[in-house]
Amino acid sequence: MTTRDFSPIDGRGGFTLIEVMLALALFALLGAVLYGAVSLGQGAARKTEASFENNQRLRSVMDLLASYIRSSYPFRPNLQDAAIFYQGDEQELNFVSAHSVAMGGRGIAKIHLAVEPETGMLKLEEALPVTSDEGAGGYHNSFT
Repeated sequence: MTTRDFSPIDGRGGFTLIEVMLALALFALLGAVLYGAVSLGQGAARKTEASFENNQRLRSVMDLLASYIRSSYPFRPNLQDAAIFYQGDEQELNFVSAHSVAMGGRGIAKIHLAVEPETGMLKLEEALPVTSDEGAGGYHNSFT
């Protein structure tokens, strides 16, 4: 029995079917690993961006609340009444501030902060002019 040499010269050289299937399986496995890594990186980038935007919003709200509280002003409805700084309970707070967003950062406004029970979000209301009458006219500004 003679052995035959499969050299490229006689046209019988090449890869076997098993070798081709093994190479395709390795490429598919490598592609799946790379896709998973890229997908994981994109998900992490989206989460980081969402967290950054949420932190920016919280920082803006805290800066606004701090400016209102730093500028709080004792309010006296009548000359006979005692001056009121803050009124409220654990769910809401009323006070008068010398900082008014509606008037460009100056002017006295009545501030009402409340936590909405169904959503847990903080609601801020600003009323101008400052009066002891709740139903009085004037400018009202609110946001959540």
